[in-house]
Amino acid sequence: MRLIKSRRIHFTTNRLRVLRAERRWTQEEVAYRMGLGSKFHYWQIENEEVAPTDKERKKLARIFNATEAAIWPTRHADADRKDEVAS
Repeated sequence: MRLIKSRRIHFTTNRLRVLRAERRWTQEEVAYRMGLGSKFHYWQIENEEVAPTDKERKKLARIFNATEAAIWPTRHADADRKDEVAS
């Protein structure tokens, strides 16, 4: 019997990859558009090794011509829930 290691797939990772693939951009091109020195930091963001800063989220949304909520829906849903609880 062969065991297959399961891998959790994240929506954000897939969304950034899809947006990048739709434009046929490399990670290096996105990193350049973000003003990063190398693609490594963008790779970390795309693979959820690090969380993007608010500034980086805004840049990515602008670069991909999308809203932050469209790229990171759970972040915005969590914030909405906190607002509802506080009311």
